[in-house]
Amino acid sequence: MIAQRYLIVNADDFGQSPGINRGVIEAHENGIVTSASLMVRWPAAAEAAQYARGHPDLSVTVVRSRFHGGCSRSRSRG
Repeated sequence: MIAQRYLIVNADDFGQSPGINRGVIEAHENGIVTSASLMVRWPAAAEAAQYARGHPDLSVTVVRSRFHGGCSRSRSRG
């Protein structure tokens, strides 16, 4: 008997920006994305959460990061 395999495609950064949300939503509606990581402290999080509530077939993990923005550590070049 051959074991059945499943592919889970997760979209990171859902809620970070309207553009990222559009990409995640389009990929989900086309059957590519099956789960997403919702960045709740970013500007477009409310829009992403609203979509997720209306689409229970999209598995959503909530990410609550303390950091908002880029890396604060600079690199020095020698």
